[in-house]
Amino acid sequence: MGLAIRRHCAPRLDLPRHASAEDYLARRAELGTAEVTRRLLATTGTARYRL
Repeated sequence: MGLAIRRHCAPRLDLPRHASAEDYLARRAELGTAEVTRRLLATTGTARYRL
């Protein structure tokens, strides 16, 4: 599961596919929650979520 997540999500965080878990987590921390969320949700094509 971790490899699949990093394969698809790492490039959205400006990392190579299959970046190490340490690099992936460090990049997420560097960008912050709001920016990571913005980048990952932007790739889904979803314009708005309803609660």
